[in-house]
Amino acid sequence: MTLDHVVEYIANEIRKAEKTSNQAEVNEFQAEPSKCDIAAVDGGSTVVLEACDFIVGAYRAGHARYAKGQPGSMSVPAPETSLISRENAASLCARKYRDLAGSEPPATESDPVRTLSFLRELSEVSEVVKLVDALPEGSLIVLDGSLDFGSMLPERFVSDLEQALDKKDLSLAAVSKSTSLRVSGVPFCLAFLGVRSRSAWYSPVKADGLRIGSGYAVRFNPASRRAFRVDVRSRDVGRALSVLAGYADDPFYPGYPYPLAQIHNKVSIPVHEREDIASQIERKLSPSHHEAFEALFSDFHEVLDMAR
Repeated sequence: MTLDHVVEYIANEIRKAEKTSNQAEVNEFQAEPSKCDIAAVDGGSTVVLEACDFIVGAYRAGHARYAKGQPGSMSVPAPETSLISRENAASLCARKYRDLAGSEPPATESDPVRTLSFLRELSEVSEVVKLVDALPEGSLIVLDGSLDFGSMLPERFVSDLEQALDKKDLSLAAVSKSTSLRVSGVPFCLAFLGVRSRSAWYSPVKADGLRIGSGYAVRFNPASRRAFRVDVRSRDVGRALSVLAGYADDPFYPGYPYPLAQIHNKVSIPVHEREDIASQIERKLSPSHHEAFEALFSDFHEVLDMAR
């Protein structure tokens, strides 16, 4: 494919969006952050060390709580470190899945990096389950990403979670920073550029595979043109979106709920933390093994990149 073909493909996507985006129907709403308590959930993971056929990975999930618009408690645990190989990936997935769902997973991963992501995702769902028990009635739980985690969990687990949400009138939502979803054949990020409303708004979108909630395009802040894919499971979708919109006025993250940005930054595992874990592992080895450690985990790509 030549560069001209690439340009034409992109231009065609934009032209399709120009024909349809100004026809999108939206529902306007107002921001009201103090309607209920909110807890934002996210997880982080990183490859600490990588050898020929295994990795050392670290992951964690945490939450940030707000009460009536004011910051509350926060949970950011130390990262959990796992050695993941093609031989033990399936057993690690199955153990984590059983701890959460109480049954065997329908399928398991063998790729170490994808296994690390799977372990992090299950930790995020586990955090949601804990919050369902801990939060007061009428609260809102919001995750980074989507609610399609329901597709990887057994029907009984999903049913029990929904019953627990209903018992306390809790709302569950998820906000995607990016999505592969198309709306009427147009990339999601282009599908609503033509909307000229001066208010916060939402519009239902078809999100295939969701077993929990429904999908929406949402602009949380009139000062931002960006719309996010938001999945919501609530008795009152408008109320849940109003609460989230009330937290979407931070100047550093225009139009994005600040509690999600806060917990994202807290649970991400930065370079210095990753290097500290690697150093702890090396220090625990016998000094006679340090040279072999360097050989096992060295990557000549880094040497080449340093020389550029």
